[in-house]
Amino acid sequence: MDLSLQIDAACQRVLNLRQQAGENLSGGLSVPSALVDAAFQELHFALEELRTAQEVLQSQTQDLVELHQRVQQERRRYQDLFDLAPDGYLVLDRQGLIQSANQAIAVLLRKPQAALVHKPMVLFIAPDDRPGFYQTLQQFNELAALPQTWQMHLAPHHGSPVMVAVTTTAIETDGVVSWLWQLRDITEQHQMHQ
Repeated sequence: MDLSLQIDAACQRVLNLRQQAGENLSGGLSVPSALVDAAFQELHFALEELRTAQEVLQSQTQDLVELHQRVQQERRRYQDLFDLAPDGYLVLDRQGLIQSANQAIAVLLRKPQAALVHKPMVLFIAPDDRPGFYQTLQQFNELAALPQTWQMHLAPHHGSPVMVAVTTTAIETDGVVSWLWQLRDITEQHQMHQ
């Protein structure tokens, strides 16, 4: 039973006692009116406090529901922008594991997006460029100055290596530092330059 309903029921019982206060009960005893009035007053105050607290909680709950809906909307909007970006984007943790990947990088690597998450990034880097990746990862973990942009070859699942320009940014979320990579396919420009 709802607590406010219980208090209402108790108030009703006190009212009934109050009506009987002037009447003699069995044995010739009567209920003192002052005691009944005091009990009724306490229950009334408790009920009002409970109703006020319930209204505040309902308002806070509604605010939280609306905030949650807005956060979910913003998250979907961010995910849509992330997935529709023309460049590949990856978020790596300090061990070099992929935390998230957008659609463009999945196409570039010829792998489903979901198949990239929680995989070591080094698996998708051409063997000749892996030492440079490990060196950059070490710098990142030491929080040293990171190269802002560099070039390397990705090793797609099937197909020839792809030359990409990589731009990195360290990002922090809830005290956890991650590494945002933007990868732009520059294979054609590189071949034309050569």
